[in-house]
Amino acid sequence: MIIMNHMIDNQHVQSYEILNNPKNMKKIKRYNYSNYEIWVSHDLVDYTEALEIMQDCVTRIAKNLAKPTLWLLQHQEVYTAGRLTGENDFPPHLSDKIISIDRGGKLTYHGPGQLVGYAIIPLKNEKRDIRTFIQGLECYILNILQEAGIQEAQACREKVGIWVKNINNISQSEKIASIGIKVRNWITSHGFALNIAPQLEKFDVIVPCGLANAKVTSIKNFNPSVKESYVIDSALKHAHNFLSRFI
Repeated sequence: MIIMNHMIDNQHVQSYEILNNPKNMKKIKRYNYSNYEIWVSHDLVDYTEALEIMQDCVTRIAKNLAKPTLWLLQHQEVYTAGRLTGENDFPPHLSDKIISIDRGGKLTYHGPGQLVGYAIIPLKNEKRDIRTFIQGLECYILNILQEAGIQEAQACREKVGIWVKNINNISQSEKIASIGIKVRNWITSHGFALNIAPQLEKFDVIVPCGLANAKVTSIKNFNPSVKESYVIDSALKHAHNFLSRFI
């Protein structure tokens, strides 16, 4: 592991490279604050590699060897199946491309153009309320969307995630962000996936999050001029309010 320290915006930042796979090196920019860290990956991250890093972070936090961490990243193309995924939810032609994982929820897609946020946070004392934590994630995503020009997005408790009205038919809602978490020993992991400008047709071969007839959309559909970097910067800015609610 290579460590390089430098100053950005008067905050101490560490950039380092994960060398688990030298052929597919990934760089993470670490914003190291007094009570938490925010990581940002600008390269696509292999999903299994991300799981390993996230699980290691959970272990270190449990031992008080690391700070609460929010990791913002994008994945290489992958389908993942949460704990609630049933046998009938697996499309036969994708069976060898789906990774079963221990988060909540069902089947979903990750890939370029989708911002993923992993929230690895120890919930303490009065903060130990999973519904409140999910509401915190929802509020965080809504703030990002508002800054991207989407004012009418809403959270839905019955259909967990963030939804917006269809551009051409306001009687229909489409999913723009998914939420799926794991909580063990009151340490959260996994988090959310926000569609900036992914290939939405990748969702057509599955039933996203187990919701029949549900359609997905993206920020790009509502604001074609928005830049991916702008949304990521917005996510970084609003991360502080989200983290401060639970730390």
